[in-house]
Amino acid sequence: MCLIFSTSFQGVNGTKSIQSSTPPLWGGADAFRVLVNLTNPSPIAKWIFAYYHSSSLRAERYEHFPPQYDEMCVDLPNASPSQQCNVIFSYNGWSYLQLPQQSFCCKCENTFGAIRGDWLMQNSTFAGVVRDQRTGYETQHWTKWGQYLNHYYCTNDDKRMPILFNELWGPQHTLKQWEFLVQTFKVGEFDFKKYLGPPENCENLCMTDVCKAYRK
Repeated sequence: MCLIFSTSFQGVNGTKSIQSSTPPLWGGADAFRVLVNLTNPSPIAKWIFAYYHSSSLRAERYEHFPPQYDEMCVDLPNASPSQQCNVIFSYNGWSYLQLPQQSFCCKCENTFGAIRGDWLMQNSTFAGVVRDQRTGYETQHWTKWGQYLNHYYCTNDDKRMPILFNELWGPQHTLKQWEFLVQTFKVGEFDFKKYLGPPENCENLCMTDVCKAYRK
């Protein structure tokens, strides 16, 4: 990890800015919700999803709004890009897929789950402070290797609000990117049971290839 001396000064909108060697929590808070503008690498497409996250519960929810091409949704029976699809990584360790317009739900897999809130706490590198052109915020840039090199940007202040996440995906180095719509960002508890709990009457197993591959 790259360590730097802590300094403070006034940032955008008069907020206190802090350069810190301490990696941020994913989203800057234990529980939060926000709209995200997604750039998808395969197929190349863009859409918006609503994102609900709880680090302590290790659970999260994606509500993909049409037209959407989420890889966990595309092979569901009668699914189409013109329909909303919800992906829930529940606190019981299972993921669930929903097509609300069809009142369809199935139980997918139990071997991968929500993004860990502390995923940047180990083996990440502080890459500096940069101004985000889209939002105007001064941001901290952090990187960490996974399958590819992940880039995460959060506000350079005590809130550590998420601004941008991206990576160059696959052999063609295609952009995969989350643009957090900061005007929709809300910190704090929400109805965890409603949004992150296992859906009612959803015990039938999903028979899509991705679910079968990761289910044990």
